[in-house]
Amino acid sequence: VCSSDLLFVFLRKPGDVGQPLAAVRILADRFPMSVRVQPGNWLQQPPAPGTALVAGARYATAPGQGVDQAAVTAENQPLSGPDGALSATLRLR
Repeated sequence: VCSSDLLFVFLRKPGDVGQPLAAVRILADRFPMSVRVQPGNWLQQPPAPGTALVAGARYATAPGQGVDQAAVTAENQPLSGPDGALSATLRLR
């Protein structure tokens, strides 16, 4: 992992495409790592509590490469746990 590698983590409703509900872009300096979605990361109105959501990720491994050209991705995984403490484990490939 290089200090300039960009990790893009997003939340969506299952089966949705296009703009995610929430997204976090961070410089990845190590793996494994935890990423929190904060209130400011929501790009749309958060869904009602109990709404099924999935998390996914893309990882850019070349300098200057944007997340749209990311060569490493994680399959979407369902979020689980109590409202306010939802989590998912993503494995980048």
